[in-house]
Amino acid sequence: MSKFVQRWPLGGRSMLVAATATLLLVAAAISCRLPTLPMERSAPPSRHGGTLELTIAGNTAKTLLPGIDMNIASYQIQGTGPNGATFSLSTTQTSNEVTGLVEGTWNVAVGALNAAGQNIGIGSSSITLTSTDTVSLSITVTPIQGNGTLSLTTTWPASQVAAASLTASLLPPAGSAIPLNYTVGSGTASVADSSIPSGYYTLSQTLFNSGVVVMGAVEVVRIVAGQTTSGTFDFSNANAVDPTISVNITPAMNEPLPITLSGATASLTFGTNMTVTPTVAGYSGNATYVYYLNGQAKASTTSASPSWTFGSDLAPGSYRLDVTVFSADGLQAGSATADFTVVAPPGAVVLAWNPDTDTTVTGYKVDYGETSGVYNAVVDAGARTMVEITGLLPGHTYYFAATAYTATGLQSNYSDEISYTVPAS
Repeated sequence: MSKFVQRWPLGGRSMLVAATATLLLVAAAISCRLPTLPMERSAPPSRHGGTLELTIAGNTAKTLLPGIDMNIASYQIQGTGPNGATFSLSTTQTSNEVTGLVEGTWNVAVGALNAAGQNIGIGSSSITLTSTDTVSLSITVTPIQGNGTLSLTTTWPASQVAAASLTASLLPPAGSAIPLNYTVGSGTASVADSSIPSGYYTLSQTLFNSGVVVMGAVEVVRIVAGQTTSGTFDFSNANAVDPTISVNITPAMNEPLPITLSGATASLTFGTNMTVTPTVAGYSGNATYVYYLNGQAKASTTSASPSWTFGSDLAPGSYRLDVTVFSADGLQAGSATADFTVVAPPGAVVLAWNPDTDTTVTGYKVDYGETSGVYNAVVDAGARTMVEITGLLPGHTYYFAATAYTATGLQSNYSDEISYTVPAS
């Protein structure tokens, strides 16, 4: 972008401030005007001064627009500095410099005006000068925000559209659509709404005859604060409505969801985990998965992370894993099953017991040996009510008894004794 540079000698430290103001194509408003001020300064002249450079770019308007000219013809710039120091200037250039600014904080405001002198944009920023170095300040000028008016008229052949109704709305780039309430007459409809926030919208209109769509239009509309955007739509080519019935059939039989489980194994070594991942073929929507072990619900996941890892806390034995899946709307569902067995490794046995009802109990120990009532080994299970004992000899019989203990060192009597014969290898 080419720059035209103007310089004014003002008293103070040296500063270069580059202010770039750009009119955005998202909103335009005219709710205030910056006054036209002559060049002035309240700081005393100096042989050394700062520099303020302002670079300003124009905007482009299009589509269904208000009557105001949104093209920038000139700019009014005001600066306020320390101790009441000020400057102001009017310019048509997009790059300007102000020199001789005193050291301290400067607040700069830029107003954009069209050829008729109407304020169509504004921006401001500030900067602190601490030395004679040249510094840059960027300012973005945007349209002023506020409400504008949308005035529309739509016409059609009254003889061809005898039972007319019209729906219309404004859809912003983000957020909910704004309905437009037309006053419908014979062959014409009109609306004027002065509460539309400034910005760009998608205007949608649909003309019905006895509830059947006969014509419609979509166009982008720009609303400017304090201004009226007008438009006329001619639906003279509206379609005639014949006495017909249109039957559209959409099959929605809510077929079951075919679920497949991966990662499930038939055998799981005690103390280890398996990770099961469900998939549903031909279904891409959100879904909820629920995992059950022997009929008891254990976990719930979603399509974002459907897998479940489990198993390390399971006692040896047989288990049935069931997984159900439901679509987000609850209209489709399915399930899958996997059977597996938790087994102790060779030369090992897993013992489990019911917890002690005494609330002072903090842990358990299991004593064992190869002679009934004679225990020459012990395993501390901690607070768990299950423990794996390894290193047992194949073909040997072992006898086990458990005790509970408290944090103060008290220990209970032995539980009933059980025995286990390790299978021969």
